Amino acid sequence: MHPTPTAPLRLAFAAAFASFAPAAFAQHLLIVVDSASKPQIVRAAVTTEVRSDVEAADKDGALHIVDSTTFQLKAAPAFGPGFVDLSNFKAEILPVTAGTEGSGGSAVHGHGYVVADRKMTNCVIVVLAKSPTETEIKFMPIRDTAPQGVMDAGEKVEFDRQWVMTPQFDEQNGTAEVRFFSNGLEIPTSMMKPEELAAGREKTEAYMLRNTPDAQIGLVRGVKPIYPEELKAKNLEGSATLHCKVDRDGKVASVDVVSETAPGFGKAAADAVRQWTFSPAIKNHHYVETVVEFPVNFKAPQPQPSDGSGMFH
Repeated sequence: MHPTPTAPLRLAFAAAFASFAPAAFAQHLLIVVDSASKPQIVRAAVTTEVRSDVEAADKDGALHIVDSTTFQLKAAPAFGPGFVDLSNFKAEILPVTAGTEGSGGSAVHGHGYVVADRKMTNCVIVVLAKSPTETEIKFMPIRDTAPQGVMDAGEKVEFDRQWVMTPQFDEQNGTAEVRFFSNGLEIPTSMMKPEELAAGREKTEAYMLRNTPDAQIGLVRGVKPIYPEELKAKNLEGSATLHCKVDRDGKVASVDVVSETAPGFGKAAADAVRQWTFSPAIKNHHYVETVVEFPVNFKAPQPQPSDGSGMFH
């Protein structure tokens, strides 16, 4: 008997959260504070020489343009979906060249390539620049040309932008931390430490699954085992019992043959099951690793129909 097939688990994910839980590691919503001091989630931004136009969403989800350079981060209950590779991206604090705007001070220079694992919209690079005297949030859309803020899966987007710092910023003792946002939510990146990614994933799953009851794994995709060639002449029916470990992503981590009714059934069954995928088990609002034991059955091969050769003499 196989594990019961079920549809893949589908989770709704909303950006406009009503409340913000404190985070052990940084997970954020990006907000803009408009002229009326009303905080709103940032959805997109267009920066020009004279102003920053920001699309923000109010409580009913409507988007509108606000004119502001005041940005903040608030603790969020979850990361946004996806992953962004920033391994070829750098943010450096440099003195501003004499003769340019803000000369005599400093600037953050962000440059390199950005790659997302899926299509993302309303994408912005955010740099948290910190010195003993000043903390600044610098904000820029992923592109300065159309389509601004849009990244396709696997697309390598080149980024080369500069943010001028305030005169109070201590460039000699300053640091620059890069963050990535899509639709106002922070997205995990390759710049984050493994422990930060792990903690963020746990927190995100707990938030997304907080109203989901415990559930066993469900088969999403099964591959039919191939009847062993060496047993075809014997025309046997049979089975093999497998001990299978399914990880928290629904992938088969290991397979061991517990028993088989004839040599060959075990290997054939294990080869097929290694290609199966599952909806992972859920316990206490988290995906968990699961160990299951189940039989895989084999029917005797059906005789091949004759092609009619040798019927007439």
